[in-house]
Amino acid sequence: LLNLVTNALKFTDEGRVEVQVRATGLAAVEFAVLDTGHGIPESAIPDLFKPFRTSTGRSGRSEFLFSGTGLGLALCRRLVQAMGSTLQFETSVGEGTKFWFVVDLPMTSER
Repeated sequence: LLNLVTNALKFTDEGRVEVQVRATGLAAVEFAVLDTGHGIPESAIPDLFKPFRTSTGRSGRSEFLFSGTGLGLALCRRLVQAMGSTLQFETSVGEGTKFWFVVDLPMTSER
């Protein structure tokens, strides 16, 4: 979640970044990060989760990476998979992006 929020903040010059958490079942919880930032161009989508990818835009700065390593989304995807889920996204250029995943959280009797 931290990486997803950091990416959303980096690519949202105006508007908002929102974190949503909601129950989707008895033990299932959906975590989502939405932003009103740049959005992801269709040409960048095939490489979105590839580690060590680089992409620079017109400004010469990286437009689709949080750090210079290109590991953020690749690591997020693997961590979410390790929790038995899938990292999903929706995006629209100029309107923003939503990343989300649903995980089953075990019930506990502790309070």
